[in-house]
Amino acid sequence: YAWHANRRVTPGERLSKEQHASVGLVRFHNGKWYLTNQNMPDLKEIDGDGKHKPVGLGVHLELRHDKKILLSGEDGGRLVHVQLVGS
Repeated sequence: YAWHANRRVTPGERLSKEQHASVGLVRFHNGKWYLTNQNMPDLKEIDGDGKHKPVGLGVHLELRHDKKILLSGEDGGRLVHVQLVGS
């Protein structure tokens, strides 16, 4: 949800209808974890050199150990650092 992608969004009844909608979906499929970009227009994968690669809407991004993902480019946007136990 929006509050997962941006720390400046707080869950609650005062949010807009758009902010209550799911922005991403995490799934386990065929032994791998994936994040599907449902509504994060600024979603970017960050490689080891710090370069940003856009991840389009509807794209399934494999979640691998040590991967970095910027969920939102807005002020307060969150950076995810994936850690998979036992990988």
